[in-house]
Amino acid sequence: MPEDGRSFLGSSLTSSVPPASPQQPVGAGRLFRLAVGLALVATAGLLVHDRFFTAEARHAVLDGANVTLRSPIEGVLESLATVAPGTVLAEGAALGIVRNPRLDDARLRDLTRYRREAEAEAAMLERRLAQVRLELAAAVASASAFTAVRGDMLAARLREAESSLAAARARQVEALSALRRAESLAATGTAATITLDAARRAAEVAQAEARASADRRDVAATDHRAVLAGIFASDTANDRSASQIAQERLRLQEAELSAQRDSLLMRAAILATQIDEEAPRFARLREAVLETPTEARLIRRLAQPGEHVGPGQGLLLLADCSQPEVAAAVTARVFRQLRQGQLAVFHPAGGGEPRSGTIIALRVEPAAADGGGGRLEAVVALRPTAGGAGCESGRLGRLTFS
Repeated sequence: MPEDGRSFLGSSLTSSVPPASPQQPVGAGRLFRLAVGLALVATAGLLVHDRFFTAEARHAVLDGANVTLRSPIEGVLESLATVAPGTVLAEGAALGIVRNPRLDDARLRDLTRYRREAEAEAAMLERRLAQVRLELAAAVASASAFTAVRGDMLAARLREAESSLAAARARQVEALSALRRAESLAATGTAATITLDAARRAAEVAQAEARASADRRDVAATDHRAVLAGIFASDTANDRSASQIAQERLRLQEAELSAQRDSLLMRAAILATQIDEEAPRFARLREAVLETPTEARLIRRLAQPGEHVGPGQGLLLLADCSQPEVAAAVTARVFRQLRQGQLAVFHPAGGGEPRSGTIIALRVEPAAADGGGGRLEAVVALRPTAGGAGCESGRLGRLTFS
């Protein structure tokens, strides 16, 4: 029995094992299963790497950098561009006007009044100066004529004195000759003593008259030389003529008026400079035209026409097309790996060329009151490209961080 049983079991096992195929290698199946296993392991490794080791944000939104257009002055917002949110505005586009009708312009009005008063006074002094110059010209002509006439008079008086001196000297010579004859006759006893005495007195008188004539001639010559030098000697000790005194007074008045006029003109010039500086400042504070600083997209209005606004108050919220930004929520694991200035790449959804940039902000919103977790957000500034890509509002994609 046992032997029969063993032979039956052996024959059954032998018949159930298929014979080996001579065409298939013995290790082919093992190699195939090994390849499949390696592929599964690689796929799992990639999934684990992307899940735990790659810094990435899958929900990123492209938009322009937010720019708030603020009021430069205090006043009333009289007009505001009627454009719908989302409209792309060209650089320099007029958006509205802010005007301050209650601005105090007292300083500008005072400067203008002071300038007009100074100019009016300078013009009045100019007219007085012109009249003084006319009087001065007349005084100069009168002084010149008086000098000429006085010079002629003293020249004639000098000639008269010289003639008188010549006559006195002639009489002196004649008297001396008569005295010598009388002395000769008296020595011979021909002439009486009384005749000699008379001849002596006549000679002395003639000599005295000659000296007096010489002195008068010297005085006349001195006066004539003084007149030629512009000096008029007189008994009143005044060496200037009335016309010369008037001339000097008018010259002094001319100098004073000229100095006053120049001072007023300088003051008017200074006031004009202050007005030139104050007028633009007043114009800037009185009215301001709102313009788009760069190509931008209107997000929303922050004020309405007719509203009183203060300096620095926001009027419009714009998205700067020249500064595209991407904002994305990230997990805490990714957030811990990020730093400002770190490189990042934005991959637009639906295809498109990836764009590189740098992280400019890492934001943490506080947790909600109901216990919900706070939001972690990274903001990436992309490098500008032609075409205003920053105005592609709301374009989705993903961010990868280096």
